[in-house]
Amino acid sequence: MNEVLSHEEIGKLLGSYAAIEKRFAELLLEIKPQKSGLSAFLERLLSSKNPYIGQPEPIWRQETEDIVRALAVDDRQELASLMNLHALNAAIEAARHQDSTLARHAEALRLYSERVRNFTARQ
Repeated sequence: MNEVLSHEEIGKLLGSYAAIEKRFAELLLEIKPQKSGLSAFLERLLSSKNPYIGQPEPIWRQETEDIVRALAVDDRQELASLMNLHALNAAIEAARHQDSTLARHAEALRLYSERVRNFTARQ
């Protein structure tokens, strides 16, 4: 597999999503997931339960699920588009909350989506 979509890079990507989800939960929902980290993130993502009982499903969680599905079917164009959208939404929320942690994760995601888009264009 190429270096842009290697297992190591995808692991970093999912780690970024876990960090973004955690930060969104802290900032937007004012709750903290009971467990943190990549394995807890994947567990919440794969579970059919809504971890935010009594609240609507957050839009960023749906975006993340769409990205994981694009990874699973190896749809690189869809993956790059979804990542770019997710990075943009995270950057908007970071600016709204003046949160440097979320801004840093959003920028890392934007850069990665750009790399995937460039790689896909070369294919």
